[in-house]
Order: sequence, then C-alpha cells, then structure tokens
Amino acid sequence: MNNEQLPIDDSLIGKYLAGEATADEAERVRRWLDEGPEQAAELDRFGRIWDEAANVPAGRVVDTDAAWAKVNRRMKALPADTPPETGREPVIRPLHTHAPQQPVRDRQPIWRVAAAVVLLLGAGWIGYQWLTPGPVHMQLAQTQAAKQTVTLPDGSTVLLNRNSRLDFPDAFTDSTRQVTLTGEAFFDIKPDADHPFVISARGTTVRVLGTSFTVRAYSDTVRVAVATGRVQFAARKQRIVLRPDEEAVYLEREDTIRKAAFLSPNVMAFRTNRLTFDKTTLTEVVRSISELYGQPVTLSSDAIKNCRYTGSFENEKLEEVLEIVATSLKLKVERSGQGYVLAGNSCQ
Repeated sequence: MNNEQLPIDDSLIGKYLAGEATADEAERVRRWLDEGPEQAAELDRFGRIWDEAANVPAGRVVDTDAAWAKVNRRMKALPADTPPETGREPVIRPLHTHAPQQPVRDRQPIWRVAAAVVLLLGAGWIGYQWLTPGPVHMQLAQTQAAKQTVTLPDGSTVLLNRNSRLDFPDAFTDSTRQVTLTGEAFFDIKPDADHPFVISARGTTVRVLGTSFTVRAYSDTVRVAVATGRVQFAARKQRIVLRPDEEAVYLEREDTIRKAAFLSPNVMAFRTNRLTFDKTTLTEVVRSISELYGQPVTLSSDAIKNCRYTGSFENEKLEEVLEIVATSLKLKVERSGQGYVLAGNSCQ
C-alpha cells in the first residue's frame, strides 16, 4: 500500500466539511490534519465559511463557480497561521469513516454555496457601510479671554462671546440642526425650512428656520434678542415667538419667560463693541459694562444706583469707559479684586 500523502486541495477540504468526501478522501484529510497545527488552522478557516453556508436562503441563484474561484484566491492569500476568531467556541465535527449516501445529481456542492455566501455577505456589508451614515462626532468651540467666530457645518456662523462654549456635530444629519450653548453668542443662521435650527441653553430651547439673534445663558437667566427673522423661545411650561427688535428673558428659579417691553440698545454690544446710554440708570449702566468687558463692575452704595447717565462708547478700553462715567457723575473708580467699583454717596 502506498502511504505517500497525496496533496490536499481546497475542494477536498470543502467536500470533507460538507460530508461529501469518500472514505479514502476523509482518511487523507485526517492524515493531513495530523501533520501539524497549521493544517488545523486551515481547516478552521474553511469551517467559518461552512457555518455561514447554513444560512443561505432557499431559491437564491448565485454564480457559484465565480464565487468559489474568488474565495479560493482569497483563502490562498491568507497566511496559514491566521488565528481563529476570538470569542467563538471550538467547532467539533465528526470524522467520516464511510462513504456517504450518493448525493442528488443536481445538488450544488455545499462548499461552492459557502463561497457564494461569503461574497453575498461581503457585498451586503459594503452596501450597508455605503448607505448608512457614519457616527456623528461632536465638535467643541470654547472661549476664555477673547471672542471667536465659528462656522457650522451648514455654513451658519456663530460669534462666541468670552467665557462661552458651543457644542455641535461635525455634520447635521438629523431632521433638526441641534447645538448646545453655554455663555453668550450671536447666531447668523442659514435658512433651511426642512431642518430647523435648535439651540439648547440651560433648560430652554431656541428654534429658528433662518434668522440672526443673540442668546445669553451664563447663569440662571437666559436672554434671547432677535435682530432679523423670527425665533421660538421655549422652556418647560411656556413658549413665545420673538420678532425683530424683541427680547425675552427666562428666569430659571421661577420657570417662566418674560418678554421685555423694548429691546435694550446694548443687548448685542459684545458683537458691535458699542454701548449706548440715554438717561439710563447707573445700575443698568454697570451691568451692560460688565457684560461687554467680562469683568465685574459694582456700585459702592444703593444711594447712587438710580443716578442717570447719557453717553455712548465704541471700542474704548474698560478703564476709559469707567473713568468717563465716574467723572460725569462726580464719582470715583476704585479697584476691587478682579473688578471695579464706582464709589460715591450721591449723584451730582
């Protein structure tokens, strides 16, 4: 008897896994497996194809000759020591010692069907990757001492004030264009009626189609002022619509939105770098100055909070603005920690 081991080709391994090998062929495969671990790894790779073949839908017509040829080339290209997939239990298959029953004449060899399955699965995976949007990654724009202009994926622009943060996706793929704001920003939104622009800010939402407006949300109050277009400003229990030159404030402690009687001339000062006062109370003056320059300015006494000031500033330094206001009202400017104090006992 000739004990020389004949070469083992891919088609014989496929027949062996399918149970279609003769007794002599099955014995050849077993002797081949005894030669070393590389042969077991090779069999395992073919076994993975076999497992997928069990799920072939009935009646599907495939070019099995082309499929097998392509998979055969790919299998030969893989290194022999490719490890099996992790996380799978070992597959134990019986060794056939007798010739199986004669298969039906027009039955396709199962290993060819297995090869077709691999191609079909691969094509389906490629199609899924092509048609399914990739994961959305979030972008972050954050400012500290300086303002920053941010261009969003849809071409809209946002001017972030100091100490502000804007979170937004790298692409707007949902039915709405959603961003989250902490701090203050002026928005100039590209019109898109099918994809409203929505800003989340401290428990409120601002919803627009295409307009320009400012949102300030540093603390427990959120202020929205509209320059052009219309804006829907909503909280948990209330929502209003704002039009050009209208302003509203959300008070978190009261959970309510209050619409202002008129638009403050300085509500967008961080964008224009301009302050305008017309017989404005000193309380409002120092508040507007603090918001624009990002430094606290306070009053030394309630006795001067109702003093009135008229004047305007554009691109001046903070110290210059305070000195002019103080001189006009016969007050003094004092340094206090990180900010300033307007000191005096009365208005003159």
